[in-house]
Parts: sequence; C-alpha cells; structure tokens
Amino acid sequence: MKQINTLQSRIEKLYEDKCDGSVSEDFWLKMNKKWHAEKTELINHLQRMNRADEEFYALTEMLLKFCKNAHEMYLKGTEEEKRFITSTVVSNITYYDKNLNIELFPVFYILSDLIKEEDKNLLLSNQSKLNQSA
Repeated sequence: MKQINTLQSRIEKLYEDKCDGSVSEDFWLKMNKKWHAEKTELINHLQRMNRADEEFYALTEMLLKFCKNAHEMYLKGTEEEKRFITSTVVSNITYYDKNLNIELFPVFYILSDLIKEEDKNLLLSNQSKLNQSA
C-alpha cells in the first residue's frame, strides 16, 4: 500500500512539473506510463492477495465445520458419502493381528486439537456464566 501511495504521489508531482513546464512532454509521458503500470501491477497483486486470503479463511471455516460434523455426517450418510469422508480424512488403514490402525492426514490431527480446545473454552465460559448467575 505504501508503494502505491508513493507512486501516486510521484504521478501527481510529475503532472504538476509538466504543467509548470519543468519537465518535457516526452519525459512526462514515459514516466507517467511507467509509474501507472507499476501502480496497476501493485493494485492487481494486492487484489490477488486479498482474494487468496478470503479464500483461505472460507476454506478453513468450511474445513472446521466439516471436522466438527464429520462423525454425525458419517453415521447418517450414504455409503458414497461415507467413502468420501473416509478418503478425505484417512491417509492409511492397516489391519494386523486383529488390530485396526487408522491414520488421519496430519491436518486433521491439528484440527481435532483446535476443536477440542474450542470446545474446552466454550465449556469453561458456560461454567463461568453459571457460577456468576448462581
């Protein structure tokens, strides 16, 4: 943002210099074109970053909701939905000597911890409210 403002200031100053006759028309055209192109590129880059940021948070929110509800969705889901949930969450399943071992993709361990922490904080908050009202 600072670079965009700097370029805008340069453009405005250069225009004033052109109007005052301090710079030639050719120089003004050359620099004006250059700085407008730089400014446009920076604005486009900033917009792409903002869109990526918004998409990241939307996907994260969707993933958290999925993780919170996956168990219930699995229990109530069709065979196809259960397959989808399993393939989305589970990275490896092994069965050996009557032991079933299920490994999740690493991100789901992290999300599970986040959900547990959020649930713990909610429980503590509710207990605090009950104690205050008693």
